Amino acid sequence: MRRNICIVTILALSMLTLTFSETLLSTQGAEISYIRINQVGYLTSEPKIGLIETNNAGLTGTTFSVINTATDVVVYTGTVGEDRGAYCAFTHNYVIDFSALTTPGTYKISIANGVADYSFKIMDNAYAGVPAALIQFLRMQSCGPRDALVHGPCHLYSSIIDGDPNTHSGDAVYAAKGETTIYNMEGGWHDAGACYMKFTQTTTYTAAMLLFTYDYYGGAKFPDNSGNGVPDILDEARWGLEWLLKMWVPPDFYYQVGNTGDYDVWRIPEQDTITPIYAYDNRPAYKGLGLNQAGRYAAAMALAKRLYQSYDPTFADQCLTAGKEVYEAGKVAKGKPIVTTKPSSFYPEKTWADDMEWGAAELYITTGDAKYLTEAKTYAQKTRYPEGTKLDIYEVNAVAHYVLYPYADATLQIFLKSEMKKILDDAVTQANTNPYRVCEPYEWGTASVLMGTSTTAILWKNLFNDATYMNLARQQRDYVLGTNQWGVCWLTGFGTDWPDDPQSCIEDLTGQMLYGAFIEGAAPYRTWARQKWAELRDTDEYAAFNSKVVVYHDDTNDYVTNEPAIDYQCGALFTLTYYAP
Repeated sequence: MRRNICIVTILALSMLTLTFSETLLSTQGAEISYIRINQVGYLTSEPKIGLIETNNAGLTGTTFSVINTATDVVVYTGTVGEDRGAYCAFTHNYVIDFSALTTPGTYKISIANGVADYSFKIMDNAYAGVPAALIQFLRMQSCGPRDALVHGPCHLYSSIIDGDPNTHSGDAVYAAKGETTIYNMEGGWHDAGACYMKFTQTTTYTAAMLLFTYDYYGGAKFPDNSGNGVPDILDEARWGLEWLLKMWVPPDFYYQVGNTGDYDVWRIPEQDTITPIYAYDNRPAYKGLGLNQAGRYAAAMALAKRLYQSYDPTFADQCLTAGKEVYEAGKVAKGKPIVTTKPSSFYPEKTWADDMEWGAAELYITTGDAKYLTEAKTYAQKTRYPEGTKLDIYEVNAVAHYVLYPYADATLQIFLKSEMKKILDDAVTQANTNPYRVCEPYEWGTASVLMGTSTTAILWKNLFNDATYMNLARQQRDYVLGTNQWGVCWLTGFGTDWPDDPQSCIEDLTGQMLYGAFIEGAAPYRTWARQKWAELRDTDEYAAFNSKVVVYHDDTNDYVTNEPAIDYQCGALFTLTYYAP
């Protein structure tokens, strides 16, 4: 969970002494060199770029080799390329380009007399299994009466109404003070690894992006592996949608279940149901509605109507009805136009026109009602760069513009295209200042933001038949999957070195890996240092690669750089599905 956001531009470099050996490439001079590659792999025909980070000068023009791990035979030899310069803990960052190698296989890279520990694939199915894993993590975050794979049913409505003094925390709320009617709010997804609160702020975004992703790619990339006749991604999205339906109790919209007391005890979620813990008995719910959530809710429900119509028309109708009602309720709601969480600093969103544009556009596509198209156009014109430079829980401009574009008049199309281009051009400019080609300033949730920009580049390519920004998308993909300062793949269960100790009560207490969790990744040093509860539990195994500028810690206590969350899955799912067979 992000309690605040602090963005920094990289202005200074900090040198740290190397304290341990990781991927040994060579011992030229007195220093060790480290190779950084995409540990999940590369498609056969795409560019394949890695980096060598080191304090050794003069590597440009020296030789590196690619070795087939099955035969131990050198299959490609190249020369080390340009030095992109000093950055954080290293004075040199050299490019290695092995794009000419297109033969499918599993490989390692060697330079001088050393061989890298990291293996990687070159094959067109290198990303097989990745989308399913990202979806599976959401199931592990399930709350309520469901097999969540790594924990039992939890926060059950029945534990409140069964009259049994031996059962405790459920998710329910009384209709009003003094009344006996109780609303059932069990279900949905736990927000993040360190807490079991549930927010419509993140669930509306996650559900809407799951459906948007399926709508974009279709069933060929998202099959029905469960055998129930429904694609697995739609099964998972429905778990979130059904909870969102419960949160709309006309005329009230409930936006949160649980509160900050949820952090008081490090525990598995089912413990709340069977153990008397004061803070969690009958978890509180909070109500209020802003235009931001109304728009995303409407987008999710309008998409649901179209995508579930052939599977469950009654459910599809329920979704559309709720989507239309919440959309209208958002427009007339008293109070602030933006409602997020309690406290709002958990998710400090600042914009709402982008959300309403998306909601209105999806409602128009679903219903054909011209009123929604008119309103979508109005909301679109309220969005302005630099708002929307990212695609994440806070800004959905790129998706909203993409959805609206085919239905806009020529003048509005020029505006929408210009806005999307500004987002991507800004990202390219930023990437070119960073040896790793990171396209956004580091912040809390960097990896998710980079996947959002990749998503925008893919949408641009599809909408305008223009692949100009696909190199940018690939660079961000490679960075989060291992071509980064720490040599870590921020997708658990993939690559060679993924986070072993994410901030997760469940993984920490049960030892069960949260397979397919997309971790938040690097953050500004100052952002992490200001969080007193993020003090490391163990010795920093990546100390040699951290600096006073940017850090990453594979440590259970670090919720700034090493926590999974449901919304982080979304950009990663859209981007990595593009590369999946």
